[in-house]
Amino acid sequence: MQNENLITYLTEKNLWSFLNYFCDINSSYSCESFDYNWIKTDNCDWPNFINYINLKGVDSEELFRHLTRQSNPSLCLIGPHSSPTDILDGLIEHSFKLVDVWSGMEYDKSSKKQLMNIDHFAIQKVENLQMLKSWIETCKMIFFPKKKINEQKFAALLNDKRFTLYIGLYNNLPVATSLSFHSDGVYGLYNIGTLKEYRNKGIGFIMTHLPVEEILQKNNNEPIILQATSIGEPVYKKVGFSKVCDFVILSRG
Repeated sequence: MQNENLITYLTEKNLWSFLNYFCDINSSYSCESFDYNWIKTDNCDWPNFINYINLKGVDSEELFRHLTRQSNPSLCLIGPHSSPTDILDGLIEHSFKLVDVWSGMEYDKSSKKQLMNIDHFAIQKVENLQMLKSWIETCKMIFFPKKKINEQKFAALLNDKRFTLYIGLYNNLPVATSLSFHSDGVYGLYNIGTLKEYRNKGIGFIMTHLPVEEILQKNNNEPIILQATSIGEPVYKKVGFSKVCDFVILSRG
């Protein structure tokens, strides 16, 4: 396991790089009272995060709330290194509300978990446009059923060596997705999900475990991280991940 302070920093940096990849604008706002970065996508509903918030002064929370309401960013992501420790209470006091808490997790390389087999299930790397189309459609159904996806951004992943995409097939039907993203000296796992009707079969375990095994075969020195919702965290613990930090998600009330 890495030094705790270093791994929490790398976990947040990798997440920010991943979000930035899919966005059209990475804008920064600065004034005497505070600074923040805003990653957004104009032609897609996801993602749209403010991060690296640095408030300065007694009235900065109120000014921050006022200006972000005008510019209409949807979410604030409070990570372990990007913002002051007291920012959460300050924003909640100024009309922001808690939406979710993600667990930043690191894979324990001393963990010796066995890759299980599931009848009628197979996992494959996405290596051509036809497979990518199935991956995008499955990912949309899992994560963004009512939203738009910038398919052009995802199509570029086939030629980007930082990304490896995986699709899970049950009776040859695409039912699950995951990907690994190598950046900032760390491997991050993202878009791990299974269609609702195929959950609780162990598919999520395989979609997480196989990318980990392939990363370890390529590079055993760099950390492997992910961010987990409360639903996904028990699965990732079974794979061998341990919690190292929290990411708090806020929206304007």
